[in-house]
Amino acid sequence: MNPILMVVYDRTPRQSQLSRAAFESAIAQDIPVEIRILNNGSTCPDTLQWLAGETRALIFNRAENQSPLKLANHHGESLIDKHGYFLGIPNDVVLPPNLYRKMLEWPQGVVAASMDGQNPPMVMEDVHRIHGDVHMAVPLIRGWTWKALVEAHGHFFDPGFFNYASDCDLKLRLIDAGIPTAQLDIQCWHYGGASHRLAPNWAEVHRQADRDRDYFAKKWGFAIGSPEYDRRIARMYESEKETSS
Repeated sequence: MNPILMVVYDRTPRQSQLSRAAFESAIAQDIPVEIRILNNGSTCPDTLQWLAGETRALIFNRAENQSPLKLANHHGESLIDKHGYFLGIPNDVVLPPNLYRKMLEWPQGVVAASMDGQNPPMVMEDVHRIHGDVHMAVPLIRGWTWKALVEAHGHFFDPGFFNYASDCDLKLRLIDAGIPTAQLDIQCWHYGGASHRLAPNWAEVHRQADRDRDYFAKKWGFAIGSPEYDRRIARMYESEKETSS
């Protein structure tokens, strides 16, 4: 079985619809999958009813919402120990049925899908590596990468973040560790910005994102999007030239 980790936090019917669509596309992969759904304090009745009757996945329920990074650290560790890798997906994407199979063909430590496709997403068999600046929303994470970062930092995702800006932090730590990464051109569909566009308390979501960006700047000594950040991230593109040469 090929493991998938999906975190769900639904408070509105539209969020619930997206979660169901994401799950159905995950369960429809053309290789056997084992899906672990982390219900991170959802309050939408539609989602609660669905998860109560869902028999095709392992469901882990939390009564209150907490940092999804902390949940991912905990559950990701057990999946790495059991399977040696896992695919992480948010609850606002739709995957093509061959996505997991094609991602497994690439040996890098973190392999990511593109998220600018149509709905339903196009099925691609001829898949290419674009560069190394991985989009961390739909990542395949391999065990040796996970263990290397945990050994160096005590965690994979930095629990000092709630969620936002953590992908930028992770990219820099992957670069520093010399871990090869692959951003592929295989596409899934993504409902962009669902966490704030559909959130009942969107203002608090923005405030939390600002707090996470502030934490990033204090940790690294420069802000996301600054010249120093861009120079560091450019190393992921330089690795593409080395791979191609």
